[in-house]
Amino acid sequence: MSYSNFISSLTCAQVLMYNWFQASAEVTMDRIRELRNLTGVSQARLAVTAGMDPATLNRIEQGKGNPNLKTLEKLADALGVEVAELFPKAQAPLPLDSGEERGLFPYPWMSVTLDRLIEDWGRRLEGEVDGRYAHAVAIAAMDTMGAVLLMGEPGETLRDRGVPENELEERSEVAQRLYELSGRAIDRYRDSDIFESDEEQRVQELRAEMRLAS
Repeated sequence: MSYSNFISSLTCAQVLMYNWFQASAEVTMDRIRELRNLTGVSQARLAVTAGMDPATLNRIEQGKGNPNLKTLEKLADALGVEVAELFPKAQAPLPLDSGEERGLFPYPWMSVTLDRLIEDWGRRLEGEVDGRYAHAVAIAAMDTMGAVLLMGEPGETLRDRGVPENELEERSEVAQRLYELSGRAIDRYRDSDIFESDEEQRVQELRAEMRLAS
């Protein structure tokens, strides 16, 4: 599988969950330990059930390990929960700079995660990045935008796709940020030594499709 096809195969949920995990590893470790204690499972037993080395799980719970998505999925299966349950649940919406409350769609942590993800991608694009990274950001931004806009659902507008009224403005704003980010990423890709015109055209077609949907 080529690099571009690999990036294209990543789902929005995988990108978001893994970036959120990296951004809040210490809190997530507490969550894994909490779930294990709630189910009455020892660390050693959980490691065996998840098919992991007990020493590896011990390092993860101490915040010293950096598990990939596959490891998170194994832990979630062993605990009998969804991967999303491995992440801390927000107690209340975080304030926006304007003083307004942040929406919660579709999980309590997603608004914060999207903000951090977009900001991180944007900062990295401002520095020295290679064409592969820029291309990956362009594709991932479009994938995330599609999830924000519920592109898998029937309908021409967000309302038609069943988005609640209190989420319409926020989803539109996030989609616009992702659209602009993908444009910056494709510009960096165009200036790289691995640039391919066919790939740029494919991303631009995705951007045009998303633009119409928003």
